[in-house]
Amino acid sequence: SLLPESLGRAVTLGGAGAGTLALDAAEIARLGGDGAVTARLRIGADGTLRSAGDIRIVGNVALRDAGGDRVRQLDLVAGGAVVQSGGVIDVATLTGTAQGDFRADGANRIDAFAGITAGRLAAGGTVPADVALRSVVDARLAGIDATRDLTVTGGGTLTAAPVTVATDAGPATSAATLGAGARLNL
Repeated sequence: SLLPESLGRAVTLGGAGAGTLALDAAEIARLGGDGAVTARLRIGADGTLRSAGDIRIVGNVALRDAGGDRVRQLDLVAGGAVVQSGGVIDVATLTGTAQGDFRADGANRIDAFAGITAGRLAAGGTVPADVALRSVVDARLAGIDATRDLTVTGGGTLTAAPVTVATDAGPATSAATLGAGARLNL
C-alpha cells in the first residue's frame, strides 16, 4: 500500500503535485516486477482509517510492459475523488472507491474494471457522484456502483456483469456485451 503520511492529503500519479504524495511515471515504472508479479497495489489506504484525499492521475501509470504484468491489480482508494486529467493507465484490473467521482476516462489500457464505487461515504450515506471509465482494449466490467451517472467507453468489446447506478428513484442495473467503440451509459 502507498498512502500519504497526512490524513486527507492528495495523491498525484504520473507527475508532480505540490503538497501531495506524488509519484512520477519513472517512479511508477519501478513498482512491481523483478521477476515476480505483484498481485495488488493499493494507493490511498492501508486498510485502516487512514486514507488519501483526492487521487489525481496526471501522467502515465504503466504497471505492465513488454515483459508482461508487473502489478495485476491497481486499487485506488480516495477520501475525495479519483480524477484522470492526463496519461494512460496500463494495468490488468482497476478497482477502487471514492467518496466523490471516480473518473479513469483517459485512453487507458485496462482489461477489467471491478469493484469500483463512487459516492458512498465512509460514515454512511451517499453523495451524488459519477463513475466514468474508458479502455481502448477489450474490457470486462463487474461490480460498478455509482450514485449518479455511469459512463463506460471501450475501444474494444465491453462485457458488463451487473453494474448499478443508485438514484432517488431506485437503482438502475445493466448487464451487456457491446462491440468495439461502444459506450454504456446509465
